[in-house]
Amino acid sequence: MIESCKTDHLFPIPIGIYKRIPKITEDELNFIKNLERISNESNKHTADTYILQHKELKNLYRFFKECLHHYITETIAPNQDEVQFYVTQSWANYTKSGEYHQLHKHQNSIVSGVFYPQVEKNDNITFRNFDETSGAQLPLNIQPVVFNRYNSATWKYPVQIGELYLFPGALQHCVETLPKNKETTRISLSFNTWCEGQLGNPKELNSLKLIREKRYDSVE
Repeated sequence: MIESCKTDHLFPIPIGIYKRIPKITEDELNFIKNLERISNESNKHTADTYILQHKELKNLYRFFKECLHHYITETIAPNQDEVQFYVTQSWANYTKSGEYHQLHKHQNSIVSGVFYPQVEKNDNITFRNFDETSGAQLPLNIQPVVFNRYNSATWKYPVQIGELYLFPGALQHCVETLPKNKETTRISLSFNTWCEGQLGNPKELNSLKLIREKRYDSVE
């Protein structure tokens, strides 16, 4: 007879999900909608890749930084007197009916974020497991009765307007082809992050000091 039992989550992949109030203001949404767009592989994104530097999005930027601070504190847990994280590049993505966003990861980004100013019901984001050889944490070619976070190669999260997802930049993700009957353009705002400060320890021969470029200074 089993007295007690639990399944622990060892070395989990942290996905931060944050909700904003207000979800998005009319002025912010109109500003994002009117930015110049260029073609991507399968949809479009802004020509400007530093859109959070615009004063029109300063309140949204402030929300992102607050969420990033919480995520970093809960996951990496650095000494924040020595190391600080900040947003680098930022851009908007526009995906119409019949389009998709190819599987990709964010290189040169420690933590990446995706915020949703405009989506429809049943929109989602799909993440792919880090283990690209087996596609799942359990490396067995067995067809499961129920897919879960242990036996799945991919996992979908339903997304809503005003939600921000934070995740490791190296985690692959995509948007599957949108149905032909979609009337509203799906808009997401993505950003990358890096850190500044003193890393490592001179005694352990791994000391490194990182300095932030002025272009990444916050707009307040």
